[in-house]
Amino acid sequence: MQPKDFAILGIDDEESMRSIYRILFREYTVHLAETLDKAEAVLRKTVLHLVLLDLTLPDGDGMTFLATMRKQYPHSNIIVITSDNMAPRGVRAMKLGAADYIVKPFDDVKIKEMVHGFYEYEKRLHELWEYSGDEERALIGESPAMLKVKSQIVTSAQSDAPVLIKGDSGTGKELVARAIHLQSARKNKPFVAVNCGALSKTLLASELFGHEKGAFTGATAQRKGCFETADGGTLFLDEICSLPPDAQVGIMRVLQEKTFNKVGSEKEQTVDVRIIAATNSDLNKLIESQQFRLDLFYRLNVLEISMPTLNERGEDISLLAQYFLLKFSRLYHKPGLRFSSSVETELKMRKWAGNVRELENLMHRLVVNTPTDCAITTIESLGFGADMTGIPSTSTSLAEAKRTFARQYVTAVLKQNDGDYARTAEAIGASLSTVYRILES
Repeated sequence: MQPKDFAILGIDDEESMRSIYRILFREYTVHLAETLDKAEAVLRKTVLHLVLLDLTLPDGDGMTFLATMRKQYPHSNIIVITSDNMAPRGVRAMKLGAADYIVKPFDDVKIKEMVHGFYEYEKRLHELWEYSGDEERALIGESPAMLKVKSQIVTSAQSDAPVLIKGDSGTGKELVARAIHLQSARKNKPFVAVNCGALSKTLLASELFGHEKGAFTGATAQRKGCFETADGGTLFLDEICSLPPDAQVGIMRVLQEKTFNKVGSEKEQTVDVRIIAATNSDLNKLIESQQFRLDLFYRLNVLEISMPTLNERGEDISLLAQYFLLKFSRLYHKPGLRFSSSVETELKMRKWAGNVRELENLMHRLVVNTPTDCAITTIESLGFGADMTGIPSTSTSLAEAKRTFARQYVTAVLKQNDGDYARTAEAIGASLSTVYRILES
């Protein structure tokens, strides 16, 4: 998304203000209207990303127009412009769905920075929207930990060497395996994913290598196994740590000889498969207890990728939350759902035991249970328990611990006041700007 793709509508009855908008935001596409009727005409024929709305206009009430806009044009962000003696109206406007407000006379630099922030936000949403239709490309994240993983994916895709992906449940190991496959020379061949922990031990050999008709009771027809199905492509063996010793021997043979036998057959079959394995257990401990073969470990662990937990990539949490919000909003046809800054702060503070999968499930629940065109302003909307926060880590600096406590305290008071920022500021004896600063620190 380029700046000229970002469309702004400035609604103000003062010619001088409209001229200021035209000059300040010339890098974007700017539409101007001096009345609500003319603004409505622009809205009907133009996709707008941001609306600058003066609350005092000659042909109607800006608050009423705001409420109508939020229902009819949920994708447009709205900044309310109010006079100095009417600042509380700006706070009420935010409760109605305005993204922010600014008081006249405003500082040119401040409003330019505010508008640029919305442009950057829309630019990122545009990128995420493209991702949300393609699950296999959705390795969302720009944190140092994820940039390292993405670099390792590129390196791994350049060869056919086995890859071992290590990481806790829910960190995205299968997504990484698919990404390696899609960037490799095998991308036009099958990608077959197998959860080894879900395979029945009695039928494990049949699942992996196939069987001949009559090989065992119930084998009424010949069947292809995972290796044969993946011939020419990639076989992803998830939770490889769950494989019993017999199956480990069979996989060793495929890795060494590129051959296998179907159950009930003496005929050797040749197969060309790249193996990517994954585990959420410490294989070294399993090797020590003789539950996993050391020789198989060495053959699988030619290239290694370690997946970071979600708490180790905190910079990506907001981005992932927005991605899943878009994904499920598209699935359930619920446009207009969005987060307030306080919710994003609380998402970053949460300890994600279930990693990305837990975040995805919570976003799914959020979209299902939230009406269309709603600003999510409290953590209760996400179904978090009351014990979401805790004492900061003892490795945290005193300054950071104070900031964390302040965010938790203000968030709790905000929740008690039903998301009303003005009442929250009054309750804690602080200014409105201090409340916003604490929540965004």
